[in-house]
Amino acid sequence: IDELRKILSDKEAYNAVLNSIEQVKIQNN
Repeated sequence: IDELRKILSDKEAYNAVLNSIEQVKIQNN
């Protein structure tokens, strides 16, 4: 269960990073 929770949290963090990068791209355009 801890392994799954870790994977989910990593996935959420990964998505958060992608979202922040997309926001920067939008602002630069």
